Amino acid sequence: MNAPRDLSRREFLLLAAAFATPLVPLHAFFETFSAPPGRPPSPAGKLVGLLRHPASARVIGTAYLEAIPAEADAPILVDAIAAGLEGGPAALRADANALRRRLLRRIEHDFELETTVRLQGWIVSRTEARLCALATLKLG
Repeated sequence: MNAPRDLSRREFLLLAAAFATPLVPLHAFFETFSAPPGRPPSPAGKLVGLLRHPASARVIGTAYLEAIPAEADAPILVDAIAAGLEGGPAALRADANALRRRLLRRIEHDFELETTVRLQGWIVSRTEARLCALATLKLG
């Protein structure tokens, strides 16, 4: 009899998605962002505003910045995230729902390409890690 093996985060997420898709849509992990009246959000603010749990994101973001200190700059992170989105930097001008969809597609694509990082035992997409790092920098 074979001993059970641990599932990677990717395997877990794929299995969870296969069984829970009708119950929990992917967009449930992101908030609908609304800017204060009369003032458009910065690109960094718009990205961080999509996070449902920014405090939790900061834990991963802190670990990412410790591992990759060269990216500890909000403009660098915004550029890196935007470069990977469908439409490139112009994607940041999209409304929150369109930006969220593009971000989720990029995260899925990262997992397909295995563009991931291991942080505190979790395997996260590079895009997720950068978004969490951006939340760390923006929210302190």
